[in-house]
Amino acid sequence: MNADEQPDNVRVTSTLISASAGTGKTYQLSLRFISLLALGAQPEAMAAITFTRKAAGEFADRILRDLAAGADSPQGAASLRLRILGMWQGKPGFPGLSPLADESRHPLTQERFRRLLRRLIDALGRLRLSTIDSLFASLVRMSSFELGLSDVRMVDESAREQERANALEFLYMSFQEDEDSMNEFLDRFSAMTQEGERSDMETTLQNVVASYHSAYLETPDPEAWGNLEAFGISLEAAGEPLPDTYWKDRAALIETLLPQANIARKNVMNGYESVLRKLQSDSWDLSSIKTIEQDSALPHSGEENEAYLRLKGVVRELIAATEREAMRKVRDKSRALPQILARYEEVYRERVRSRGLYDFDDITRSLPDVLGSNGAPSVLAYRMDGRIRHWMLDEFQDTSLVQWNGLRTFLEEVATDAAMGDNRSASRSLFVVGDVKQSIYGWRGGEPRLFRALQAESPWQDALQACSMATSYRSSSVVLDFVNAVFGYTGAEKHRAAEPAAGGRERPGYLEVYRLAKGKADETMLMACETVGDILRSMPLKTSGMSCAILLRKKSEVDAMCGWIRSNLPGIHVESLAETSVGIDSPLGMTLLQLFRWLRHPGNEYAVALVARSPLGKTVFGERNRNEAWTYWNRLAETEGCAAVLRHLRDGLANGGPGLLSTYHRDRLDIWMNDAESFDVQGGSLEDWIRRMQSRSQTANPPKSFVHVMTVHKSKGLEYDAVILPLLDKKAFDDQSRLDYFKALDSSGRMNGFLFAPPKAVRERYHQLQPYIEEWSEKQRQEGRNLLYVALTRAAHANYIIVPNKPSSGTSGGMVLAGIEAATGMPPENDGASVELIHTAGDRAWYAGLASPEEEPVEETIRPLPPPPRRYERRSPSIRPDEDEIGRPAETAENAEERRRILEFGHEVHAVFERILWWNPVEKPEWAANPATDAERLVLQCMDEPAIARSFAEEPGAIVLREQRLEAIVGQEWISSVIDRLIIHPDKTATVIDYKTNRNASEQELRNRYAEQMGLYRKLVAMALQLPGGESGVSAFLLSTDLKRLIPM
Repeated sequence: MNADEQPDNVRVTSTLISASAGTGKTYQLSLRFISLLALGAQPEAMAAITFTRKAAGEFADRILRDLAAGADSPQGAASLRLRILGMWQGKPGFPGLSPLADESRHPLTQERFRRLLRRLIDALGRLRLSTIDSLFASLVRMSSFELGLSDVRMVDESAREQERANALEFLYMSFQEDEDSMNEFLDRFSAMTQEGERSDMETTLQNVVASYHSAYLETPDPEAWGNLEAFGISLEAAGEPLPDTYWKDRAALIETLLPQANIARKNVMNGYESVLRKLQSDSWDLSSIKTIEQDSALPHSGEENEAYLRLKGVVRELIAATEREAMRKVRDKSRALPQILARYEEVYRERVRSRGLYDFDDITRSLPDVLGSNGAPSVLAYRMDGRIRHWMLDEFQDTSLVQWNGLRTFLEEVATDAAMGDNRSASRSLFVVGDVKQSIYGWRGGEPRLFRALQAESPWQDALQACSMATSYRSSSVVLDFVNAVFGYTGAEKHRAAEPAAGGRERPGYLEVYRLAKGKADETMLMACETVGDILRSMPLKTSGMSCAILLRKKSEVDAMCGWIRSNLPGIHVESLAETSVGIDSPLGMTLLQLFRWLRHPGNEYAVALVARSPLGKTVFGERNRNEAWTYWNRLAETEGCAAVLRHLRDGLANGGPGLLSTYHRDRLDIWMNDAESFDVQGGSLEDWIRRMQSRSQTANPPKSFVHVMTVHKSKGLEYDAVILPLLDKKAFDDQSRLDYFKALDSSGRMNGFLFAPPKAVRERYHQLQPYIEEWSEKQRQEGRNLLYVALTRAAHANYIIVPNKPSSGTSGGMVLAGIEAATGMPPENDGASVELIHTAGDRAWYAGLASPEEEPVEETIRPLPPPPRRYERRSPSIRPDEDEIGRPAETAENAEERRRILEFGHEVHAVFERILWWNPVEKPEWAANPATDAERLVLQCMDEPAIARSFAEEPGAIVLREQRLEAIVGQEWISSVIDRLIIHPDKTATVIDYKTNRNASEQELRNRYAEQMGLYRKLVAMALQLPGGESGVSAFLLSTDLKRLIPM
């Protein structure tokens, strides 16, 4: 038996590594995987789990590349052998994977590596090298039957937003049909959005769903929401609503008492007068009342008169009433939230999840149903536990509690085995890598305390041999020295650059720190953009082959920076790596959106004005007037689809000259085109299309030669030669204006209390809330520090840092200035009047040694591409070739609004006909007994005609298809049609009836106008049904609602 085919019974060590940025954890993960393969582990029996697709891809690529190098040459095999032996045996401070492994039993030769590579490639489709979300998704898919679903499909962020919007729209529509439900919902909405918070209902509900839906699904019990007692606050703290006149009555009383109180101290008098002004102007709150609060709390000194004493009492009562009223409002707001979300969840569950459409949050919440519990695991959990023998977990500090509860179902027994083994080794193993300094996903549930718990709790601390890695193989010593200065790393924590290889030189590095001048937020952003522009101009981006990134805190800053660079530095290619709204992130996209809005509503003056003034205006209007243009483009969209509209626009722009569309705008137009092709196949209204492109987002993957702009969160795991950091946030990490709500947890970690945060001046008065405030503040401070750490450690060679003027100490900019002082021994100075370079370190020409982007030409055989597949033009039979360029007979002159009204009425008539399966004049449907609309009355008049009624009479054995779509290739054309009524007779013949609502047209005119359309319908039906008589077996009729006549064709 070959060594790579032997049973996997070698004892291996379980390990936990704390790995700082750039220290080679991907190397460790991939080498451990290969080393386990070399010990006889089956590829399918190992699971390597990380948090991003990019990291999972890099991991798989590294394994294949290293194993291929060992299989390719004796030199590669020798190099890989030494690394595997190092992994097996370990080194001081780093435990060996299997120190007793026997190379004679598991040879490390080129031939062996070839066999391992072949086995790995054969198993590629079964490998578990994935993100944690993908692992959980595959488990849920395997359990779709148990979840009551035929299938489970993952939806991305863009699709989820679309489904959310659809669910909200359905919710609005359901309220229109039920006035009581609408009133009840509006009452709850009013309770949740109190005075000063209300915007339009749609926007508010979208924000509510995005912010709190996940918390509701975690704890749908309404008793937990607004549960003051879970926070140790008594129910009396909220009280009952105050009378409407309460505040004005207190203002009047203070106004009466104040002149009589004879208050001698001016500052106290000013304080009482301020209270009075605030009460009279409806701006009363508990801020800035320290002086009078202290005065009102003083004991009676014997000097105050009766009015003064009463005034003190009124103020004390006023403060207590304000506290109760504020707490009552946040309690009621918290209580209203689950009631609103319950209605939304009901709709979302029925319209989205019931179709098997799950996002990653849905997947994670389904895990308990899929895996069971630790005490009672499911059959699937048992099966997975038996299949996977070696687990490798990357970026563990970002694991959420819910994700960990799913993972530990598999891992606890592995850890228990390792804890009981000699020297923490067993036939199964666990390998965990993380770094709490890089925990930046707390906002989505990432819990770094789990990583610490593995080092302190059983069975994990007994199973895992802990070690750390602090030597960076990524960054220069200049970059790392500044990281050490900013974070105060010394001793074992100190970051060090890896020693250069034998004969090599130290990696060059550079640091620049700029401080901006004083200015408002928009002025600061402009100064930052201009400073970034100066930095980019100073670097030989095109000739040096360097990679460069710009990292910012917010997506809005990313968009602003990209826009400024595109407008002011046309020679520099830039692309955002943030989730970008590619449908509307460009002037072209916004104009296209306005064009389709105009087509949806021809009376949209704003939209048509924007289109007319844009570069699209000439193509859209040409020589046409506004009504003619709307009719043309609307007809094109209705009959040929949105893609046809965009093709015509693209051709028009191309005719306007080569410089009209930049590369960036051509890319965005391609996205619109591709989405339109897909949308036309799926079908939908213009409203659906507009909503789709409004929410259309994408993450770009630009080449290295582009300047990459992204948020710091997005940069996690990436590396660039140079990084520019505009650290523009002036608010402290724990600025309490960001504090939204508190959550109380029971002993099992489940939420049993949710409370919106009261105003700062109120919450500071409740000692019960102080632990929650401090816990929130500490998390914010730590995550802010972690974000700065991640940002500073992305650069291999150079960091260019930009800080605002006078940032506070609790911000990233303040930490950078403190780091400069720590590194130089003196604080940087700046008068705030101009942008100033305040600190440099290293070699300004650090890029001199970078490789040139030009590559040596590679000779290769150029094989001609096969001819492209034939592209068919899609058209509808309802388009007549003799119509003029605006899509209607030239002699017709309807205005756009009239045409829209006629089209809508035609749709209503078609919808009424569609309700009729068979017609029985004796037993008419309910609507026919009392027609409520003009369309119903018109159809009823038609059905009163005997010839028409006979054509709708029930025929035994016949099949009726209504609004039947047919697609076929006829000659060189792709014909797309919808047949109003198709009757398939038992004798294998068919009848086509097409409804026409044209007015003032004779029977012959209708025949002439629609002869080609009906001829194509006959051809399509004969082809689709494969009728033995061909087209002769298809009868075709027009049903004219104006003539009340069935016209044979």
